Amino acid sequence: MKLSTKSAIIVLAGMAISYSACKKDSSPAKATTPSTTVGYDAVSSAVASNFASALSGSLGGASINDGLTPKAQELYPPGADKLCGFVADSNINYTTNVGGIKSTVVGQSKFFFDCIGGEPVGYTLVDALVTQGTGPGYSFTYDIAQGYQITSENSTATLLKVIGTLQAYKDVVYSDRKIAPTSEHDAFVITDAVVDISSKGTYSINAGTATFTTKGSNAQGSWNYIGTMVFIGNDIGKLTFYGHVYYVNLATGKITTI
Repeated sequence: MKLSTKSAIIVLAGMAISYSACKKDSSPAKATTPSTTVGYDAVSSAVASNFASALSGSLGGASINDGLTPKAQELYPPGADKLCGFVADSNINYTTNVGGIKSTVVGQSKFFFDCIGGEPVGYTLVDALVTQGTGPGYSFTYDIAQGYQITSENSTATLLKVIGTLQAYKDVVYSDRKIAPTSEHDAFVITDAVVDISSKGTYSINAGTATFTTKGSNAQGSWNYIGTMVFIGNDIGKLTFYGHVYYVNLATGKITTI
């Protein structure tokens, strides 16, 4: 049954509330006293890299590189980019085996396309996916939750505005117990991020902000921070933690000098 735009928006609002209740830590919490044994510089690099990976779909879910018609096959059936005015609801459960890396993905995804004249001008996505797998000498768990509203900022849909929430959890355990496990749990609230996808396959975030919480551990120690990330252009994020400021290339995770 085709839904009206107004009805679909109401349904999606209900979805977002339901998913938020089920997904723990899906948005940044209130400030707490920083607790860390890992430096702010290393954490800023890790947070920027994790954000970029999650937005591009590397941890599962939709990729911003796909523009207004995300093509991740686990999200919806073929031809779904034509479902203007519909809400699609998918239960996800599949396995992969690529290059010796085996994984299982389970979760849910719900989305709605906003269209004008039969052409998409934006969409809203609410998903919650967990990927568990193994590779040579390690096992991993990725826990991703995307709650986006995407709109086109130009006529070619190569400049997109992103508003919403993003949860990106990564946990890796190694078979060799001498190697410390790694964990990074990040949650972002994104405001008016402007993403240029005109390069085809890569993207650059050129405006907007994100607040975040980050908690993790590795061989160097642990951390528990809150902070802000301002997208200043050329895919550079200005990350601020408790008065410490770092400029990080979102594509490489490398700290740069402005």
